[in-house]
Amino acid sequence: MDKVYTFTKKYDAVSRVLTLPVKIRLAGTDRYYETQGIVDTGAIVSIVSKNLVNKLKVAPHSYQFMDTASEQKVITPVYRASIILCEQIEITNLTVGDGTLPEGEECLIGMDILSLGDLAISHFEGKTCISFRIPSMQSIELKESL
Repeated sequence: MDKVYTFTKKYDAVSRVLTLPVKIRLAGTDRYYETQGIVDTGAIVSIVSKNLVNKLKVAPHSYQFMDTASEQKVITPVYRASIILCEQIEITNLTVGDGTLPEGEECLIGMDILSLGDLAISHFEGKTCISFRIPSMQSIELKESL
């Protein structure tokens, strides 16, 4: 059996923006950039900010058509990346797009990464808790308490 990686982050209140710690290295650079990645189950692929791409002065690997929240079939620069998620899970040879993210945010974690494992989010007693595990080990089904 492969090694199981788990990560849990607890918030002091209900959070409407969920993040996980990430380190990103784009092909053509030799160091990882540390930031928080916004968890987005509505994104098919992960995104790095245009700001980060400009900072690192990296050329795109290629261009692809991508659908965004506001537009469809947008020609988008894409990059090869390695991402270390939660200080322990390294995902290599990942194709990421670049996009405009909220101020101060450098990465969006999409379903290309999230679908590699199990994701659970709860808001018990008004406190958000997000847990992520790779690889996927079982279905998470919520049932009524008896």
